[in-house]
Amino acid sequence: MKFRKLLNLFGKKSCPGCNNSIRKFNQIEESVSSSLSSIYSAPQGFEALSVDSYYCPICGANDRDRLILSYIQRNHTSHCSILEIAPSKAVRQQLVKNKFSYRCCDLFMHGVDDQCDITNMTCYADQSFDIVICSHVLEHIHDDSKAISEISRILKPNGQALILVPIPIGLQANLYDAAIEDSETRIKMYGQADHVRMYSRSGLTDLIKNSGLSLKTWTRSDDELAFEKMGLSSTSTLYIGIKQ
Repeated sequence: MKFRKLLNLFGKKSCPGCNNSIRKFNQIEESVSSSLSSIYSAPQGFEALSVDSYYCPICGANDRDRLILSYIQRNHTSHCSILEIAPSKAVRQQLVKNKFSYRCCDLFMHGVDDQCDITNMTCYADQSFDIVICSHVLEHIHDDSKAISEISRILKPNGQALILVPIPIGLQANLYDAAIEDSETRIKMYGQADHVRMYSRSGLTDLIKNSGLSLKTWTRSDDELAFEKMGLSSTSTLYIGIKQ
């Protein structure tokens, strides 16, 4: 770790996952890049995917980890209570290190604080959290309306749901067919065998707004310098559902 820090000393980039200067972020693995090209719904790539600046060479934080952490660090204090669904190692470590009131959950993942189904989070009372992080989870869920309703339920008034899903640039409407169960077709349609849907931008924003949450986004136009230093793509967008 110390050697990697020395290699990146005085770098022009910075990583909110480890608060280190970075000369450059590492590219996505070639095998992953090749598989992405076979997804027929995403010929122009994905909205929040930074292929050439994918992960931090020091802590491993990927582009969506950096997007989420930078938003929280710039807009919230450690007095916030946070739930992360299907936690990222980089996000979890940084939020715990910074003394946020943090919990994480997943139905199958080992080592989480609570094991629960996102569509039925009975382990949490109404209005429990200031922030719920839901990054690359909803595309795995058939009943995404129920999932987003549960997220809304456990948010405190004025609480925020920070939501990311894979969104192909230019896709006009969601792709979803509950009858598709074989891995090969799902990979071609949705990118992974365990994905059941491909979201469009309008499909995700409609889902959030239909749940009763108001919507805002955090994009490069909100902080051009920060996005550049963090190696985020020009189309990277964090979707924020706010409970009124």
